[in-house]
Amino acid sequence: MLRIYNRQVDMLESLLHPELKELPKELKIIDEILSDPDFTEPFEGKLREKVKEGVFSEDLGRPTTFIASYVRLMYLKFRYQLSYEELLEDVRYNIAKRLFCGFSLTEPLPDDTTLIKLTHKLGEDFIKELFKAIVKEAHNRKFIQGKKARIDTFVLSSNIHYPTDASLLYDGIRVIGALGKRLKSGLSGIKERLYNYRAKAKRILLRLNLKLKDSDAMKEGILKTKPLEELSHLAMRSISRGRRLIEASRGFIKDKGVLIEKTHKKLNHFIELTERVVSQTKAIMAGAGHVKDRIVSIFDEGARPIKKGKTFPMVEFGRKVVIVEAENGIISHLQGFEGNPNDQTLLLDAVRAQKEVAGHIPGAIATDRGFYDPSGKVEEELRAIGVKRISIPQRGYKDHKQKRRERSKWFRELQRWRAAQEAKISHLIRRFGMGKSLMRGRVGANLWLYWGGFASNLWQMARLVT
Repeated sequence: MLRIYNRQVDMLESLLHPELKELPKELKIIDEILSDPDFTEPFEGKLREKVKEGVFSEDLGRPTTFIASYVRLMYLKFRYQLSYEELLEDVRYNIAKRLFCGFSLTEPLPDDTTLIKLTHKLGEDFIKELFKAIVKEAHNRKFIQGKKARIDTFVLSSNIHYPTDASLLYDGIRVIGALGKRLKSGLSGIKERLYNYRAKAKRILLRLNLKLKDSDAMKEGILKTKPLEELSHLAMRSISRGRRLIEASRGFIKDKGVLIEKTHKKLNHFIELTERVVSQTKAIMAGAGHVKDRIVSIFDEGARPIKKGKTFPMVEFGRKVVIVEAENGIISHLQGFEGNPNDQTLLLDAVRAQKEVAGHIPGAIATDRGFYDPSGKVEEELRAIGVKRISIPQRGYKDHKQKRRERSKWFRELQRWRAAQEAKISHLIRRFGMGKSLMRGRVGANLWLYWGGFASNLWQMARLVT
């Protein structure tokens, strides 16, 4: 049963000293912003859509955590980079934070697993609309006018270990073995034997690591060593055994419960991923320099190796994110992409996205030279939709006209303003946890991205008020 606001009044609060009930300045301003009718109307509208879709019921089932309280809890989580357990522990013994989140002194807080389930149940579209609503609130309060925008990209890393062909093969072998064992224990009557090759794979992996320390082996080329071939062969045997178990269990999973069906689907999914890992390993051992859509983790198959021209780390593993900032450091648009699309292809959509907030295209934009298009088509399209001043430094040789343009006062002012976005991205990574997503998959990365942007905008608006 859906519950949005906590209307319960606690008589014990009247006995507290007024200073104990007073919120810190930041939380007081944020509470006022989140209670503004201009913000709450689209927020409530999105929840009514969830009721129509059948995600929640208005009068049936166990009552949910108050959604307004949940939003405030998630702000504190990303503001202070807390785990769900640490968040609830912090709020439980802090009167001011309890009152900010809408919990009375005698009311129990939800469990950490309840918040995790609610995050996934509300889904990506809910937080995306919530992010847009807070940006529109910033526009209504005149914090942004939408006259100019600065655009950049960064990498939202996945929470995975450094990927090597050997470690990916080992991951596939151990996961197939574990899921196969779980599936077989839940089904009686299956005669198909399952061998778990995890221990053998671990011994091969350790032998391979010892080879890496041998300078002679490094000179010969470690990709063609015998241990890696053995590991690849062992993965194929594990896949074959897993396939036989899936076929043998098809007639047994009916009416055995949701968990058995999920395990069956998971096993099939990880077998397919491990097959892709084996094929890409064989291609690399054969001398292929580049493998298209290379898997870097079987637990997050959407993550990709991305080079951003940094000295360290040279390669990041995750998703590229385009960020658009308006005036006063308010983030007006965020979007994650799987793979490593060219920055030039992202610019036009990023500029158009600000129109949803401000109601008009920004008159001036500033980016780094990574967005420069030598053909000039992107700049023509930007001028066609209404962008008057485009501050994008040219790469390579510059003629006299381009040099004079880049030395002009307006161009340099926009570039100086753009340079501050590097500090903004660093601040988002350090203070709001947007350097690494601790949620798996494309949906999890987008949830992490939008909650981080939502918390950052709220914090920035509180600073602007003070």
